[in-house]
Amino acid sequence: MGDLKVGNGSGPNICGDCTAPDAEWASLNRGILLCKDCSFIHRSLGPQYSRVKFLKDAGWKLSLRYMVMTLAAGPGNHVWEHLLLNPNKSSDGNVKKPSPSDALEVKRKFIHLKHFLHQFVLRPNSDPFDVRNQELHSTVRTGALDTTLRLLASGADPNFFHPEKGTTPIHVAARNGQAHQVELLFLHGAHMDAADYLGQTPVEHALAAGHKDLAQRIMELRYFLTDQLSYFVCNENPDHSTSKHILIPAVRVTNSKQEEALKNLPATVLEQLAADLYDEVDRRQLEKYVSATIKPASDFTKFSIAFLPVNPNYSSVRNQTRQKFARLSNDELCALITLVLVECKRRHCNGARDIELDKDIFLHGDKHLSSSMKLAGETSVTEDDDYPLYDSVASDEDLILAEQQTILAQQRATFEETALSSSIAKPISSCEITEHSSIASSGAKISEMETKIQELHDDNQNLKQEINVLKNMVVNAIRETVELKTDVHGRSSYSLNGSLSNGHAVTGSLTSPAVYPNGRFKSPRPSSMCESGSLRYDDAIVPIRTCTTEASLGKFHPDLGKSELIQTTTKKIVELIKVLIEQANASDLPSITRTSEKIYLETHEMATALLLKDDECTPEMRHSLENVLLQVLRMKCEVPLLRDSTDGNGKITSQVFLQKVKRLCFDVGAGMKQLVSTVLNPGT
Repeated sequence: MGDLKVGNGSGPNICGDCTAPDAEWASLNRGILLCKDCSFIHRSLGPQYSRVKFLKDAGWKLSLRYMVMTLAAGPGNHVWEHLLLNPNKSSDGNVKKPSPSDALEVKRKFIHLKHFLHQFVLRPNSDPFDVRNQELHSTVRTGALDTTLRLLASGADPNFFHPEKGTTPIHVAARNGQAHQVELLFLHGAHMDAADYLGQTPVEHALAAGHKDLAQRIMELRYFLTDQLSYFVCNENPDHSTSKHILIPAVRVTNSKQEEALKNLPATVLEQLAADLYDEVDRRQLEKYVSATIKPASDFTKFSIAFLPVNPNYSSVRNQTRQKFARLSNDELCALITLVLVECKRRHCNGARDIELDKDIFLHGDKHLSSSMKLAGETSVTEDDDYPLYDSVASDEDLILAEQQTILAQQRATFEETALSSSIAKPISSCEITEHSSIASSGAKISEMETKIQELHDDNQNLKQEINVLKNMVVNAIRETVELKTDVHGRSSYSLNGSLSNGHAVTGSLTSPAVYPNGRFKSPRPSSMCESGSLRYDDAIVPIRTCTTEASLGKFHPDLGKSELIQTTTKKIVELIKVLIEQANASDLPSITRTSEKIYLETHEMATALLLKDDECTPEMRHSLENVLLQVLRMKCEVPLLRDSTDGNGKITSQVFLQKVKRLCFDVGAGMKQLVSTVLNPGT
């Protein structure tokens, strides 16, 4: 493809992080070019922070190339270095941009501040997120890529659904033919198959406006994940214009146990597995280019990324599985990817039992497959001279040999521990098949892949159990709130044996109340005091705190309607969340724990007051209320444990701790927003 140059192509490519000339790499989602040193540091951060691509890679799309080069000409760095370029607005006056001659560690520290912590990005304090989201929604109709990148960097949601127009930014960009905006939105997480208020997709918006090429590109981005995996095993991209969306080689692994395990995976887990496999494929592809460009070759280990970096947003099990992919040979990785593609195609075909194999890939594509599989071992980017640059026509001998190998594959499929992973990476014209050794080695490979799939399955089951326990705890808490609250006359719902009326035992220092003649109880303490103890639920001790109705309702006027009640509580919770984030910035764990307890009590008392107005509570409101209580309870339980958690490399950093606290706050805020929307707009 030739060298890619910024602007008119006459000047050198400048690294956006250290200003080194002749940069050969690009960070797609950051919109900057990178030198050898900086590209290595970006790759070590992980694809979740920077998606790196080699400039001489033949897989560049024109719209993607133009978008990256436009931002790399200056606007991209102006976004990520805004405060650095404007010293008056920055509190970090001592931070300086590294030079090309600086040590690798100096560049690493700067890139960590710039791209991991976003320390130099301008964050408007006055504009709420809704304002930025709406600005993004209107900006993507133009070609202002720098404005779009600035809004995305400051926290705008690429999937923001405009409440009045009923569309997301990707619909607007597609309708207005903004192909470069589509590329930028996709790199920052926009959903290519999102539906507008009429159920129309971005592809339909582009076609309706006459942008056929853009519609085709959006279709490619929609199947980007499976396209990359198909290309890895077939060396060919699917033709989406003919509704051929997923390619599967005719010679493939056949193992009933693995296929059945993949069929039982939920859609989200299968998507995560495919995404992790793509990250591994991308890592190997980049390693191939690194080995070809590093001189001398002895420096390759210095710039090599041996396995995928840890993603702090993933569980430890998923991170370990991602890193174990590096131990697979190319043949083994192809076998696993083929199994995933088969399952993806089966689900795409609405659960069809028999998946049609791509016989043309079996005949023509596999002869190029061996060269595409040599990612880790190649030392040159050029094509292998043994293979022609054109597609050869299969001879009669090739057809006979292909038929014989198909029969052999069917015979081997009858054995449970038989796989053809070794055949995937070989040219189809090869006759050097040693059946007994192939079966023995395939059995070991299959066992290892079965273990990996089982680990993913177990991880998914554990997550499901956690969610079910939390949901049951919320439902149980709502029920007990009504039962345990005493009214202003001192009535209580404790049973005679000191247990809750629903049969759950209460432990702790709970004083037995006095009994009225009518069977009810009178609290021996003033009604303003609180009861504390613990609830045993499925062998788990959950702390509970029950306040009398007089104490809790004292904060809310009895004449307050449900709307005023929720809005009042929402304002208090928003203020507490701001305080919580400030405390997280200071890593003040005791204060964070106390503030999360306050948020829990505010929400708990609001729920109590709402449930006492039973005639005003709709099923939708109860569902939203349960969701809020679930998120608040999750915050209360997880915040004290965050400091003891790890990221796979030891204790988590203060920045990761802050991100996790912010995530919990965001979930609580989203739940409150849904509750407010349910109350103010019932039936929508």
